[in-house]
This record gives sequence, C-alpha cells and structure tokens, in this order.
Amino acid sequence: MAFSRTMVEKRDVVKPEPVTVAVVDDHGLFVRGLELLLGAATDDRLTIVASTSDPFEAEALVAAHRPDVLIVDLSMPTRPGEDVIAAVKEISPEIRTLVLSGTDDLDRIRAALRSSADGFVPKTSNPAELLGPILSVAAGWCVLPATVLRDLAGPDRPAVSLTDRELWVLRRLAAGAEVRDLANGLHVSERTTKRMLASVLSDLGVDSRIEAAALAGRQGLLEEPADPSSAPPA
Repeated sequence: MAFSRTMVEKRDVVKPEPVTVAVVDDHGLFVRGLELLLGAATDDRLTIVASTSDPFEAEALVAAHRPDVLIVDLSMPTRPGEDVIAAVKEISPEIRTLVLSGTDDLDRIRAALRSSADGFVPKTSNPAELLGPILSVAAGWCVLPATVLRDLAGPDRPAVSLTDRELWVLRRLAAGAEVRDLANGLHVSERTTKRMLASVLSDLGVDSRIEAAALAGRQGLLEEPADPSSAPPA
C-alpha cells in the first residue's frame, strides 16, 4: 500500500506541565521508591511534589502543596485511608484521590469509594503502569481494575425505573461529573443535587458512584449519551 507524504511546517512543541502528585503512605521506604521511580518511568509526565508517612499530616500537606492527585494507602494502622480521603475532600473538594493499596477487601474499597475516592490501583502495579490511572483520575475519570469493577457490580440485579432527570444525573456521573457540575446543569443547589444522587444510588441498590456506573452500564442505561448543556425539566 502506498502512502503520500506531506511537508508540514516545523513548530516548537510545548511540553505540557506534569501532573503534580502527593503521596500518603505509612511505608516510608515505599514512598521513597515511588518518588525515585515515578518520574523516570512516566517520562516526567508526573511529578511527586510532597509525601508523608504520617496520615494525620495529609490535610496540611494538601493545603501547602495543592497537588492535582493525592495517592493514599488504604491500610494504615493509625488512620484508615478512607478517613484521610474524606478529610482531604472536605477541605479541598477539587482534589482528585487515588487509592494505591495491597488490600483486595471489597468492603474496604467500597468504604474508600463512599469517602469520594476517585479510583483504586493495586500496590503490585509497577510505576509505569500508574501513568494511565493517575492521568485519567487527574482528567476527571474514575479508575478501577476490571476485576474489581466486576466484583463491585456483583450479580445482575433487576432492572430499575428511573426518571429522565435521574437518568441524566446517572449518565453525567458515569462521564466523571462532580456534584457542582450536576447542580449547575440541574439549576438547583448542591444540597438538592446530593439528595437526588442519594436517591439514584438507593434505587440502584449501590453505595457509590462507581458501582452505580458499572451497574447502569450492565443494564444498558448509559447507551444514550447525556446532553452536556441542559438537563431534562423537573
């Protein structure tokens, strides 16, 4: 097969700013290894700007460094990772959080997701494998290994009936929208939006947004894309 060539003007390519990352993990040696390997393994597209082995320092660390993504170990004996995530989200709702942990306990993972974690990656992942999940989380997506997602979704449940407005909320959630985005689209307060979100999760019989998206996908509720500009009327 023949290909044609086109002469293009050579331009300077501006390298994008690296995604800034902070780490909370009580294993200091692991954190140090991650600091040394992560930049090199990801072609400097990620940079660790701060880390701590004391989970009680997480809020101060985030306030001081404002990282794009916070990586949190889930199994820390002095303060559970899900508590760290909830506390950090309270003071910095815009921060993205990624659980990096050796546990495969679904109850713990569910607890982290209910605390607003934006993803979970096994601690057995090598540094190069972290690039995709971290960039995806930074861009607003939720990330889970396929095996964990299937386990969280569980067996098929009976189909549920949702209003057009609830379906809009669900589809926007699956696309990575935050409560603030939903409230703006619905033209209601964030408190009202949270109540609607809780109702949708209850109707689906799940505890977190990721579980809701997984179940909705299995039931074909995400096939029609949500209108990004306006929600159905109340």
